[in-house]
Amino acid sequence: MTVQSTGRRPAAPPAVPWQFAIRAVAVVTGLTLLLIVDVRGVTFYVAWELIVLALVTEGAATRVTGGAPAVAPAPERGRPRGERCSPRSRRLGSA
Repeated sequence: MTVQSTGRRPAAPPAVPWQFAIRAVAVVTGLTLLLIVDVRGVTFYVAWELIVLALVTEGAATRVTGGAPAVAPAPERGRPRGERCSPRSRRLGSA
């Protein structure tokens, strides 16, 4: 049996989810404000608010999804659980 090519390219890995990108930008912006800008007053609180908000929303998203992966797991190979061997394979195995 020969496997024929369909001429299609393999699927590309999934892109970065937009929620992750927004959180990453918020953390980087907050850290930049804390490191580079002479943080005083309102700017200090805005920087920490960005960082904490990104971390809290990431934790909430993980809790809601239960830490489940975004992609469904691959199906298992072989016989489904509970399916018994055929009588022929039992004879071959016991010999």
